[in-house]
Amino acid sequence: RAQYAIPEARVSEVMAAAIAECRKRTREHINLPDDESFGMALVKDKSWGAYNYYQGANHSKIEINTDLPLSIGNALILGCHEGYPGHHVQGIYNERNFRTKGWAEYSVAPLYAPASPLNEGGADFGVDLAFPGDERVKFEAEVLYPLAGLDPTTAVAFDELRKATAELDGALLKVSQMHLDGEITREQAITLVQKYKLVPRDAAEQSLEFDKQYRSYVINYSVGEDLVRNYVDRMGGSDPKARWAAYEHILATPTLPSDLR
Repeated sequence: RAQYAIPEARVSEVMAAAIAECRKRTREHINLPDDESFGMALVKDKSWGAYNYYQGANHSKIEINTDLPLSIGNALILGCHEGYPGHHVQGIYNERNFRTKGWAEYSVAPLYAPASPLNEGGADFGVDLAFPGDERVKFEAEVLYPLAGLDPTTAVAFDELRKATAELDGALLKVSQMHLDGEITREQAITLVQKYKLVPRDAAEQSLEFDKQYRSYVINYSVGEDLVRNYVDRMGGSDPKARWAAYEHILATPTLPSDLR
């Protein structure tokens, strides 16, 4: 995995290309305002990998944490999650729902809220919506790997690893729950995260710092993604246009997680 880290000097260029492609693909299916914009800054000393700050007037700022090396496999994930069709697009729709429809509940965006699974899960699902099938690894190999100075002929192998290890995602939630409930010590949690997520110690420690800061919020990502994915699969099937329409329905309509079941 270490050989797939983007050199820090190239992170901005790679992320700019990833975000641009996520934006291009999203605009093909979702009507976004002409004045929307999305800025980026590299930061350190954070418990998270990236964070979106929707600033109003169709503008967002994303901060990317460079405490740990950024994997080439995460570039499109972050571009879609924080930007298009994720948090940036969610912010645009929230503001539109408030200003044009007068829905007062969209005038605030609390972090801990009933809609949080849809926000985080929808943002996580965004990369599969924008890059279905083999389109993700194809774009990575043709555009992002060369920009990062990495060997594009190894992209497929890394993608296969990514798909295989995705089956271990549920283990992280279990470790988080056990640690937060005091069933295991911090050292035991670090050991388990390293084992089941196949990551070095510093990455495991950052994961636990996120849990410590945001606690049960961590469950929104995987549980929310399952909800959104199952809904889009059920409503859209294999038709790209219908799948995007189902996703946009969640953005444009007052929706709770139970509404998608």
